[in-house]
Amino acid sequence: MSKLNFYKLLTLMPVLLLLHWPVVSQAAVNDPSQRLLQMLDYVGVDYPPTVDNGEVVDPVEYAEMEEFSGEIIHLLKKMPAHEHRQSSLASAAEIQSGISRRANGDDISRLTQALKQALISNYGIVVGPTRAPEMGAVRTLFESNCASCHGIMGYGDGPLADGMEPPPGNFHDMGRQHTRSIYDLYNTITLGVPETPMIAFAHLSDEQRWALALMVSRYSVDDALLAMGKTLWQQGMLRSHFQDLPDLTGTSYAMAEAWALSAGKPEQQGRAVLAYLRNNPQELEISDHAALDTSIAMLATSLELARKGDRKGAHSAALSAYLDGFELAEPSLVVVDKQLKLAIEKDMIRFREAAKNGSVEQLEAIQERLVVLL
Repeated sequence: MSKLNFYKLLTLMPVLLLLHWPVVSQAAVNDPSQRLLQMLDYVGVDYPPTVDNGEVVDPVEYAEMEEFSGEIIHLLKKMPAHEHRQSSLASAAEIQSGISRRANGDDISRLTQALKQALISNYGIVVGPTRAPEMGAVRTLFESNCASCHGIMGYGDGPLADGMEPPPGNFHDMGRQHTRSIYDLYNTITLGVPETPMIAFAHLSDEQRWALALMVSRYSVDDALLAMGKTLWQQGMLRSHFQDLPDLTGTSYAMAEAWALSAGKPEQQGRAVLAYLRNNPQELEISDHAALDTSIAMLATSLELARKGDRKGAHSAALSAYLDGFELAEPSLVVVDKQLKLAIEKDMIRFREAAKNGSVEQLEAIQERLVVLL
């Protein structure tokens, strides 16, 4: 990078921060879950280096951890009512108390990981895309949006990194990536990190942000571990834990290692399987058969809701029949029978319109025809 471009980027950084934060902050207000999980991830990763044997070694970072532990409680209180909400608040209070007592870093990381998983389970938070992102242009995307800080190869040594506080993340550092899932990386790219130079990249498409998160998640492992993971996966290792893409994108190396240990295997095997799947997410892609089954099931749900007079719910289910079902099978079908693909697509549109405004009899007729086509 030339000196001119370097100083242009340096000058633009505060402007970018001002442009991006207000938009994303409003999104976080509307749905606190994404910011809440991000805060838990951030504290779990960044707190351990701030203390050593009960002594603060980085006062600035430690003060930030105190602030963020309070933010976790604040965001939890904004979550919808739930039977486990009080226990979640108790866990958050334990994290805050531990930080104020300068507790061991590993203990705080375990607490943040446990609370994060509990929230995902209790609230049914979706932590992955419906299909693997297109990775063809991700290297160019990284170089144009991330390399100025994180470096061309992700070591945190970009031209803007010198003097940056906190320094840009080194994606090759397993110590920092150990408890971080692909979803955590996606969250950081989407929301940015308050009070730091890490801006939000909400201007990128959802698929682009997932692609970047997936790419940088691969940096911290080597070829030997990938080869081990491939063999173990083919032998059936951890198959029950990885059923779909959200299972993959929501899992950290720490979690995969714990699963391996609970199965009586070395923790390295869990790490190897996750590393292999991060590099081969197509292993977990939903099959065309399953996609069509989903579509048929959601059409039936939509019809049932329409019969009950719930037009809004009927339309939502009709939309799901397309987006979460048929759309995933379209790329295969268009190669085999383009006219059939178009016929189904047109009837899906008619079905959605009838779900909103048509009669139940119209909806039944279209649903019957669609099921035959599917």
